[in-house]
Amino acid sequence: MPPQYFIPPENIKNGFFLAEPSESHHISSVARNKKGNEIEIFDGAGNKYSAVIEDIKRNRVSGRIAGRIPFEKPGTRVILCFAVVSRKSMEFIFEHCTELGVSAFQPVLTERTQFKTDNWNARAEHLNRIIISACKQCGNPLLPELSAPRAFADLFDEFMPIFVAHCRGAVLKPARNLKSLKVFIGPEGGFSADELKLAEAKGAVFFSLGRHVLRSETACIAATALLTNLLEETG
Repeated sequence: MPPQYFIPPENIKNGFFLAEPSESHHISSVARNKKGNEIEIFDGAGNKYSAVIEDIKRNRVSGRIAGRIPFEKPGTRVILCFAVVSRKSMEFIFEHCTELGVSAFQPVLTERTQFKTDNWNARAEHLNRIIISACKQCGNPLLPELSAPRAFADLFDEFMPIFVAHCRGAVLKPARNLKSLKVFIGPEGGFSADELKLAEAKGAVFFSLGRHVLRSETACIAATALLTNLLEETG
């Protein structure tokens, strides 16, 4: 797969594109592209294009759109609701779950959450850069959304299927015609008894990720891979 470059939607107009300075630097200085080279770009909204470079400078690359590259958006929107973890683990989750097809990330504050979410705006900016990099790596032109942390009890206000990873859950079976769903991954030590009761009262489906106890970041990846594969099988 050829390298892909992220161009914000507002920078793709009337058949032309203009790269931001950081991406221009990558196109020109890192990848050493030249005028006339054909590249692939995406806008984060699910659109992917082939494009031809017409003007190239270190911090300013522009050109024309040569054509649209087909991309089929996923049929189900998967929202990963995971207990806030350490910075390093958070980066791991965002990188690999983006590659696996998560549609949105929702950090969750639970009774057993051990990590603070101070200065969230600055952290979110860093995490969004990781999301963009992961999309470039895997060829996904649809950037997952990132929401600010919310309390566990506040995440059941929307009517959509809820799946909770739990050691005593059942083996997950394929489900059809789901437009969106939320999958919950707990913190170290798992969700509290009260949180599990609330999820059960809201009709959550408890499912197993196997016989072993997984770290939160590993569980996020395992659950995402399991769900996205099941959803692809059912269409």
